[in-house]
Amino acid sequence: MDPLSPPPKSGAEAESRLAEVGASPQAAAAAQVAQADAEQSKRLVRRYRARYCTPHVKVPGELVLTLDSLSFVPDDSHSHVRYFGFDTYQVYIQAQDVLECGAVNLPLEGHSDAQGNTRVLFFLQMHLRTLDGRTYRSENESSEDAWRVVFRLRSRDELHEAVGQIIDASDAAASSASVPELAASTVSVETSHRTSVPFASLDCMAELDAITIQLRRQEAEAASIVPSVPATLSPLTSSQAALDVSSMAPAVAAATAAASAAARRFSAASTSLPVFKEWGSFLAGPSAAAIASTSSAPPAHCAGSPSPRRRQRIGEDGGFSPARSSGSPARLESVTLNPGSIAAEQALLSQVLAECILDYLPVSLRLPGTIEWVLRYTPKAHGVSLATLYRNVADRDNTILIVQDSESRVFGGFAPAAWEPKGKFYGSGEAFVFSFSCLADPGALPEVQLYPWTSANSFIMYSDSDLFAMGGGDGRHALAIRNDLLHGLSSPTKTFGNPTLAASEEFVVKDLEVWALEEVDTDG
Repeated sequence: MDPLSPPPKSGAEAESRLAEVGASPQAAAAAQVAQADAEQSKRLVRRYRARYCTPHVKVPGELVLTLDSLSFVPDDSHSHVRYFGFDTYQVYIQAQDVLECGAVNLPLEGHSDAQGNTRVLFFLQMHLRTLDGRTYRSENESSEDAWRVVFRLRSRDELHEAVGQIIDASDAAASSASVPELAASTVSVETSHRTSVPFASLDCMAELDAITIQLRRQEAEAASIVPSVPATLSPLTSSQAALDVSSMAPAVAAATAAASAAARRFSAASTSLPVFKEWGSFLAGPSAAAIASTSSAPPAHCAGSPSPRRRQRIGEDGGFSPARSSGSPARLESVTLNPGSIAAEQALLSQVLAECILDYLPVSLRLPGTIEWVLRYTPKAHGVSLATLYRNVADRDNTILIVQDSESRVFGGFAPAAWEPKGKFYGSGEAFVFSFSCLADPGALPEVQLYPWTSANSFIMYSDSDLFAMGGGDGRHALAIRNDLLHGLSSPTKTFGNPTLAASEEFVVKDLEVWALEEVDTDG
């Protein structure tokens, strides 16, 4: 990429002009503006076309790197930007707030570029110590637990160049902060420009997962289009027509094979994948009619939260409940359950329920033959003890909590971090909570209502000696279990946008299990 064009006027030229026209107030102001523009242009390093990866939409725009900051300017022609406002997706990050920065190259299996090589996605991932320049991570916390921001770039060269410059800028900011004189001069310049990130991102693997799902949907839609035979052509038998279609469009045959795999997850109904967009009007984005009738100014409620009036719900609860085809669906992946010392039929989590959850886990946990679900805690086998629960799942970063209340409602959540009595909120945006329906009918397939992280707050997981919980805000939890492991709470939360998962907000625990998703040991 070529460097930016040099500014038309330098600071020296501005001073020369000031000397020529005299020291009038108007001339002085004009010279100061020209000098400020010149200094700003000097600080500009590179511009890259990129996509800002928020949890709900990937916004195109321009990534601008300077010697001491990074900013993202969203493309104002994008539907979300036009409807929700330019500022909603604008990002500004000071170099001193970058803890880590890395280049992540992820192959997109099964998809090739024009040269026949496996397509690769290029992600710039940063860990930040603040999202707003006011609230900061503790110095004692690991950088891996810091807020994450991800941008997708167009090429490997641009990615590595951008990462190198961000690291250099971050190192320079850290060095200047260690020198009092430089630190003072740095603070005095543009103190109003604080880091401002509207949405923290999921990790790159989650982004890859989302792109894979989108491509599968497109392949399924392409395969569902059957070319018709023009009336002017001579009649063909069905087998001849099939052969002609395959020869005329080889991609159709390949797409059909891919669609047969995609259909294992998605119903043939037209609403099979767009249910991702039913998480709320903000996640769904504006409709075509809304875009057409919207002025350049965003509505007043669009400062980061969806309007309840535009919220469209799936079923009764409004959760992510994908349509399922009749019969027992074939799958690309399957779950390997290890119930340990109890019989499989005694476990609350059955094979059918596990496979309902499987589709929504990070892609690294769905690779066939690499992950085993191990029952690490249940009162049926390990006794009623919260301390035992913490001990049994120590260092298990990915767990499924599943609970049954006294009214036989079954619900739970996916915890992407290890449960331990920290006494504070933690976790990442890969977490979600869920509930099952149709369990009372033995002849019906169970349906899962899933509620992913909304990014409204970071109250994802909480645990101490008194309880462990998922979701939070206003003193409520999406799911909380007290230390007696007999009583629990479930309320609507902003964290996941969920309703009450149990039969009532206060419930009695009938059964409880914690399953760890562990890598299969292939050395034995």
